[in-house]
Amino acid sequence: MYIYMPSDTSDDYTYAEYVDMCTKIVTVFTDSDAVAFVAAGDFNCRSGSRFSKIFDQFLVQNDLVCIDINHLDSVFTYVSDDGQRTSWIDHIICS
Repeated sequence: MYIYMPSDTSDDYTYAEYVDMCTKIVTVFTDSDAVAFVAAGDFNCRSGSRFSKIFDQFLVQNDLVCIDINHLDSVFTYVSDDGQRTSWIDHIICS
């Protein structure tokens, strides 16, 4: 199943949409018979961003762990074509 996380455009709509998408992720797990949960992808929540606060609350409230938080320094999953922008865009969360 694909769930597309919104990008933060600093408005109330994308904030509410991000919260809604986090809820949908948990609903997929709770509505299933699965005993474990793993989700991976681009959660659009850089450290310190408005969405990172929601993401952190989402993890705590649902007893989930983000296993990629301690990734290596100076290692990126995205580098722009011109090499000027980098980011760690992927997260892996699990129960």
